[in-house]
Amino acid sequence: MDPLCGGWGSCSGMERRHQDVMGVWEFPMVGHSEMRPPAGPQGSYLTAPFDPRFPNTNQTRNCYQNYLDYHRCMKVLTARGRDTKPCLWYYRVFTSLCPLSWVQHWDEQQEKGSFAGKI
Repeated sequence: MDPLCGGWGSCSGMERRHQDVMGVWEFPMVGHSEMRPPAGPQGSYLTAPFDPRFPNTNQTRNCYQNYLDYHRCMKVLTARGRDTKPCLWYYRVFTSLCPLSWVQHWDEQQEKGSFAGKI
């Protein structure tokens, strides 16, 4: 039994990556640079912490906002030639909250230039 797949046998790398996203990552996310979370207490939580901007059960807006914030952070810090480590926070939150299919769809839209969000 594979504990990363809910104890139900084996799973694909994509499922393992999605379920393992807040722990130790074994695979990089599709469409994103090969980023690893920092070691230590910041990397020890299993899901996104409470965000007072999104108090309701439905976390769709929280997912989308953190996706946008991650890409904005990467754009700004990369343009300034600075370390992009602070962007990992947003990356970890949106990969915890967002279904992988949404992230892949948004990444494809960005590549095509048809993404609706302002990054």
